[in-house]
Amino acid sequence: MGITGIIISAAIAGVGIPLVTMMFTPGVKHKYSIWIRIAIMIVFVVVWMGVFTGAAMLPAVINPALNRYAYLVLGLLSAGGSWWYKRRFNITGGLF
Repeated sequence: MGITGIIISAAIAGVGIPLVTMMFTPGVKHKYSIWIRIAIMIVFVVVWMGVFTGAAMLPAVINPALNRYAYLVLGLLSAGGSWWYKRRFNITGGLF
């Protein structure tokens, strides 16, 4: 998987996962029944995985693969940025 594929997949997940989470928030009157919301969630995951698979098939010119150290640095920067963001804005819950 190249960097372009990771960015595309992360963008879709960043938009879709909060929406799916809001569909299952307890104590809120939801517009759709639980079965419709489950079906929407399944469709989202299938579309997300389809885009992920399609992005992996992009040619190397468009979707260059970086070396393992570059991916390690990007991962550490992302984790550090997430940690800083949550501390800065007092966000509770989540992974970090």
